[in-house]
Order: sequence, then C-alpha cells, then structure tokens
Amino acid sequence: MRKSVKTDQQIRFILSLIKENTDHYETQADKVNKWIKMSILSLKQTDISLLEELRDEYYQKASAQKQTAKELQKTLEMYY
Repeated sequence: MRKSVKTDQQIRFILSLIKENTDHYETQADKVNKWIKMSILSLKQTDISLLEELRDEYYQKASAQKQTAKELQKTLEMYY
C-alpha cells in the first residue's frame, strides 16, 4: 500500500536531487580540469580542446541546475 507523502517532503526530495546533480557536474568539471592541468605537456592541442569542451559542458550543466533550483525556490515562495 502506498504511503502519502507531505508536499514539503516532496519538495525537499526534488531539491536534493537538483543539488546532487549540481554537485556531480561540478565534481566532474573539476576532475577534467585537474586532468588537463596535470597532462598539459603530454596532450595534443586537439585533445586539450576536447577536454576543455567537456569541462565547460559540465560547468554549464551545473549552472543550469543551479538556475533550475533558484526558479523552483521562487515559484515555491509564491505558494508558501
């Protein structure tokens, strides 16, 4: 049998997922950036460019997640 969940619990759950995604993307971007710095002398320029694109993509995804969380918070403030 399903158990009913309070709205505030649902909201906290959604926000925790967004936070986890943000943290994951930022961690991945930092790892790629560290790899670039450690390997800069042994990588070809094309490899560096591809890694930089990957790093930037992770940073963009983290930024998008932060924006989503802000928008959700604003929306929730309108109703609570």
